[in-house]
Amino acid sequence: MLVHKGSVYRLALTPQQKELKKDYLLQQYLADPNEIPSWDEVWEKDIQYSDGLTYLLEELDETKEPIDEDDVEEAAERLIPETVYLSYQDLFYLEDETEQKQVEQEYDAAMEAARPVALEKLQAEREAELEEEAKDQLEYRYNEVVQLFKQELHGQDCWRAIRTNADPTKLTGLGIYWSYAEEGADAYDGGEGKYVQFRAKIDMKYVNKPESIFLNMDPSIGELEKEIRFFPHSPIYVYDMEVQQANGQTKIIPINDWRRC
Repeated sequence: MLVHKGSVYRLALTPQQKELKKDYLLQQYLADPNEIPSWDEVWEKDIQYSDGLTYLLEELDETKEPIDEDDVEEAAERLIPETVYLSYQDLFYLEDETEQKQVEQEYDAAMEAARPVALEKLQAEREAELEEEAKDQLEYRYNEVVQLFKQELHGQDCWRAIRTNADPTKLTGLGIYWSYAEEGADAYDGGEGKYVQFRAKIDMKYVNKPESIFLNMDPSIGELEKEIRFFPHSPIYVYDMEVQQANGQTKIIPINDWRRC
């Protein structure tokens, strides 16, 4: 920035200065703790109230038998006063018709009052059961994902897909959103231009582990996208790229050089 006679002028950075600035910003990211969050952190901060959990609960609910009238009746009988229930069970032993009618009326009134409560109770129990089942499934996946990030991904391939009208061989900043499975890479941000998919090497030093874990634990898209998120400006070694040609065919172009995320 240059100040001259009260006017402020912003000077353009040279390419070398831009790279130095990116290195500086990257070091700020790397200075922060980059630890894998615990299961409790993932559940409480990212999953418990998410749309993804709602999606999973709906899926699990479809696998269960619906709550029917018999279920409600049984639950309601457990809620009415014991004396009313026992009197009704002995109904046919009563000889007096007036007394029989009174017992029936008391039972019917008690059941009518208990049914909505019973249904609400059964629904709450079903929701708690589904949430527990979902939590067990997700905790199992969490352990799998943590194992993957701790011991398996370093040095492995990752993929990123984009659409661009620029010459993809000239791109130096490729973005931070990658996938550790080729089928998980897609140009989700849309845009125009030819489809390009980069293949690169994972260096766990530059992976934003908390964000990556949270993304992989999303119940609706985590297993589909298998995302690995790098810090902005991280160096990444790119092996090659697959470019869609005008005729619909694809071509592999080797790069074997460093780029930035």
